[in-house]
Amino acid sequence: MSATEDRRTEIALFRYTLILPLLRGEYPPGGKEKLREQIASRHYDIPHSSRSTVSPSTLARWERLYLQDGFDGLKPSPAPTAVSPAPSQRRPSTVLRRSSASSPTAPPAPSSTSSPSTRPTLSLRNTLRLARFAATWPSATPPPPNSSTNSAPSPIDASNAA
Repeated sequence: MSATEDRRTEIALFRYTLILPLLRGEYPPGGKEKLREQIASRHYDIPHSSRSTVSPSTLARWERLYLQDGFDGLKPSPAPTAVSPAPSQRRPSTVLRRSSASSPTAPPAPSSTSSPSTRPTLSLRNTLRLARFAATWPSATPPPPNSSTNSAPSPIDASNAA
């Protein structure tokens, strides 16, 4: 058995010892919630945790997991591995972010003279919106200006001039 599996088993065993009275039915009729609160009111040396208490709802969840999946249901999920996915399996946002630096439609990088507090920041959502917009644009040049020959000021311009 690996160290990780030993750790998961130790945690599951601790959880099992706490819910055992609930599983055995060692409580008066209608007293299951009271027993959970009594178990939760104590302090424990919880393996691999800095906490020392558990809540009644956590005990109810552990009991439900045990009834559904047995002892293995009490084991915590294994820690995910830190393996980077292949470029073809990355999320589109990751691929976009990495390829946008060399893209002609990417927004210019902020100048190094601006302070961090004045640099504009884009959320991931807005970055994706900008990228979708840039991808639909026919070229990197802006569209021609409106060829309207009406040179009369608009009512908004007239009110600002006064």
